[in-house]
Amino acid sequence: MDFCKSKEYFVGVDSDGTVFDSMKIKHTYSFIPAAVIIFELEDYADIFKEAEEKINLYSTTRGINRFPGLLLALRETEKAGSKIEELDEFEEFVKNSSSFSEKGVIEWIEQRPSKIMDKVLQWSRLSDSFFEKGTENLPPFENVKETIAYMNANANIMVVSAASSKSLQKDWKNAGLSDKVDFIAGQEFGKKKEQLLYAKERGFDSEHMLMIGDAPGDYEAAVGTGAMFYPIIPGKEKECWDKLHNKYFDMFINGKYTGETEQELYKEFEDFLKGEEK
Repeated sequence: MDFCKSKEYFVGVDSDGTVFDSMKIKHTYSFIPAAVIIFELEDYADIFKEAEEKINLYSTTRGINRFPGLLLALRETEKAGSKIEELDEFEEFVKNSSSFSEKGVIEWIEQRPSKIMDKVLQWSRLSDSFFEKGTENLPPFENVKETIAYMNANANIMVVSAASSKSLQKDWKNAGLSDKVDFIAGQEFGKKKEQLLYAKERGFDSEHMLMIGDAPGDYEAAVGTGAMFYPIIPGKEKECWDKLHNKYFDMFINGKYTGETEQELYKEFEDFLKGEEK
C-alpha cells in the first residue's frame, strides 16, 4: 500500500499519547516490568522506574524512541550501582544505528553479536507483548474520532508514529479509526521526520502540512520538514482535540494558523512538560 496525495492539505497524527491514552500503559506497565525481568533489575526496580518515567513521560524527552530511552534509564540505574554487561555496545547502537526498530536491532546483531543486544531485542519483544495485552480495544481520547473525520474532508491524514506498523494497524482498526486515515506509517518507515518527508515528497506544500503530537520530538519532526505543529498537552487531551476541531483546523486550512499561533500553543505545551520534571 502506498500513500498518494488526493487533497490539498496534509495532516500527520501521532498515535500513543496523542490519539490513545496509552503512554502510561506503554511505560509503567510494559517497558518497565519487561526491563526489570530481562536486565535482572529487581534490586533497582524503583530507581529504574523513576528514571524511565521521568525520561519518557514527565520531561521534555517525552516521546523519545524506546531504544535511546531505555539506554538513558539504564545509565541512570547504573549510577545507583547496577551492573549491566556490555552497556557500551548498546550505546554504540543508539549512536550509530540508522534504524531504531526491531529490524534495526536484528541487523545490528548480525553484524556485531553481543549479549546486551540480544537482551535489548528480548526486552523489545516482551514489552510489545505486555503492551498488546494492556491496550486491547483501547478507545481513543474524547473528540478524536469526530475531529479526524472532520479533518479528513479537507486533508489527507497519515499516522506518523514510532510504534510498529502492526500494532498501529490493530489499534486504529479496533478503535474504528483506520478507515478515517489514508495511510498508517510506523517505525518501519523510519523516524517521524522521515515519515513526514515521505508524505511531503507526494507533492504537499510545507505550509499545507500539519503535524499533531504530544511530544517535543513530534514538533522537531515537523520543524525539520517545514510543517506546522499542533500540540496535544498530556492531561488536556479532550480540550486540545476540541479546540482543534472547533478552531485551529479551520485556521490551518484558511491560512490563519501562523507561526505566532503555533509558538503560543507550543510554549504552553513546553511549559507544562518542564513543570512536570522532577
